[in-house]
Amino acid sequence: MVYKLTIEDFRQIVDVVACRRNCRGHEVRGGRAEDGHSSCSSCPGNYYAGGECNYGGRHVLAQELDQINKNFEGFEILVSRYAKLKKVKNETDFNKEKQELVQAFTTMKQRCENPSSFLYASCMGVSDQRAKFQANVQSRFQRFAREVGKFVDAVQKCTYQQFADFKAKLEKIQNLKAEAAKIAEQIKKEKDPAKKAKLIAMLNQVNNDIKGIAQDLERHPARGLFDDDINKGLDNLLKDILCPGPDSKNNPFLGGRGGVNGRRGSKWGEKGDNAQNEQQEGQGIFSPQTKETLKSIGVAALSLLIL
Repeated sequence: MVYKLTIEDFRQIVDVVACRRNCRGHEVRGGRAEDGHSSCSSCPGNYYAGGECNYGGRHVLAQELDQINKNFEGFEILVSRYAKLKKVKNETDFNKEKQELVQAFTTMKQRCENPSSFLYASCMGVSDQRAKFQANVQSRFQRFAREVGKFVDAVQKCTYQQFADFKAKLEKIQNLKAEAAKIAEQIKKEKDPAKKAKLIAMLNQVNNDIKGIAQDLERHPARGLFDDDINKGLDNLLKDILCPGPDSKNNPFLGGRGGVNGRRGSKWGEKGDNAQNEQQEGQGIFSPQTKETLKSIGVAALSLLIL
């Protein structure tokens, strides 16, 4: 579900103190324009307290936020398009959905390059009163525009053959994972040392095969379409832009963890300077299925230590 901007959020991203600098009155929650502002000729009034503004238009922030949130509906389209592309079954649908996703990202990129085009309320809009919005909010929109441009470029270059190959390798990993679990169970039950040693060698080979495929996926040109961090970044994108928290710095669409092109500067289909270290640390870019598989390798290895 796409994040919706609330009144409290809006108060955080707008410099309310600066907006109320010339106000001689006090805010009355939910009040009319003149409530608490009888001595003011023109001021925000109770706009930021859920009431009417005192500029003459009697604008109500909650109503204007409804319009702002409608302007953000493009983010929901990104999430749905991204999810739909990953589920296609043939090349025709892949190409169709890919272009739809690229168009959705391109449109949002253009809008975010100038956030005033949709972060706007008729009373306290960005377009005419930029100083009233914290500069870092605009910079995050523009940072997203830069990063999403890289993502769009990578998606455009991804072919259906690469997409299908990635999915096939994921499926192969799942099959090998099941095989590793079966062998690990056999090792636990086997009493004959020679047979147990043979099973351990088989398990090591299966785990090596899994790791080899996982490393291929790390460098795979289609990995961004299955990247769990990309998926989470989309889900949290609007909140991370408008009201960032401690985890917002990790959003790849805002430059976190090396941005959408990969960790610490690596790109889709390329191996970055620190790719080997990241694989050793288990922190590379993998889908949820791959991460679970790598965990299973650790579990299988641990089981050998307690035999």
